[in-house]
Amino acid sequence: MKKNFLLTLTLVALSLIACLGASAQKPKMVLLEEFMQASCDPCLNAAPNLDSVLTNNMNNCIPIRFHVDWPGTDYMDDETDASFVTPRVNFYSINGVPDARMDGVFDQDPSAINSDTIQHEKAKTSPFTITITSCTYNTTTNTYALAASIKAYAAVSSTHLVAQTVLTIDTIKYAQDQSTEDPPSYFGPSGYYPLSWYQYVLNFPQVAEDMLPTSNGTTLTAFTSGQTQNISVSWKKNHPWGSSPKTYKYDSVGAHMVVFVQDNSTQYVYQANMAVPSVITGVDEVSATAGPIEIYPNPSNGLTHIMYNLDNDRNTTIEVWNMVGQKVMDVNNGMQSAGRHEVLINKGNLQPGMYFIRLVTDDGVTVQKLEIQ
Repeated sequence: MKKNFLLTLTLVALSLIACLGASAQKPKMVLLEEFMQASCDPCLNAAPNLDSVLTNNMNNCIPIRFHVDWPGTDYMDDETDASFVTPRVNFYSINGVPDARMDGVFDQDPSAINSDTIQHEKAKTSPFTITITSCTYNTTTNTYALAASIKAYAAVSSTHLVAQTVLTIDTIKYAQDQSTEDPPSYFGPSGYYPLSWYQYVLNFPQVAEDMLPTSNGTTLTAFTSGQTQNISVSWKKNHPWGSSPKTYKYDSVGAHMVVFVQDNSTQYVYQANMAVPSVITGVDEVSATAGPIEIYPNPSNGLTHIMYNLDNDRNTTIEVWNMVGQKVMDVNNGMQSAGRHEVLINKGNLQPGMYFIRLVTDDGVTVQKLEIQ
């Protein structure tokens, strides 16, 4: 029944595309939504293939990974499930992982997706273009914001169009394996999997962290040919990227904001685009509530000691920003007790120059400069 229903929706969407025909001549970006889980053994088996295919198709396909709450532990899902993952799962009637939807209507097995599949869909045209006119992250207010214009090059009469905006984290890197199905003993010469696969239970790419303004997206009206409709959304970070960060520590690298136009009646995704948020540092605004930072040595050419005091229990994160407003390091310490704390940062890949060290807590931000020699 499910497959027949999906086939019917697919045929309806393709018929509509055919009707638009010659007037829909704009290049198309493919959207791939994967539903997966950090403790899912089949998800682990699918990851090497899917990651390789997506790496080879970065200019053809935009991936979004939704972390579900079955079959086992997933600390990313703990933070996102109720607000938008479950509604998205219900929207597609996902009943097992891993599973993927290409442009909404093509049900895909992530372990079997290949470049030909993506490029075949990429070759299609779209009646829409999406221009992202602004995409920012304000480090002082912890707010992501996006504005975009959607232009139609053919009349689209559907009354079920929405613009969906998704904030994704490029990579969430855990310090230890959280999987209940694939523990560390499963990897290596005496395990089930090669040691090279261990990265797939530690590193999670393109993790969906929220849908803006909600999972319902922004409602669009039917388009006449040449018409433009605009959207504007913002979101103040209201949850950590993963739960239990004190026990299962992680770093996060980079973020994207993805916009796509979808017909809710057919589920077909007409067009997609993404942007990296430009950073508004707000480094001149320092709050004393987070407590002063001591940095030693400063200048530093190796290990840097960052020391701070907390007057109450607080969730804390140490961020390192360069002078052009890019976050280059992120150490999430989770909930820490009141008192004195110390974090060590290794110079690592940091180039010589000036950096901003930001101590971010539940209710304040403190910023100090660090010179790397």
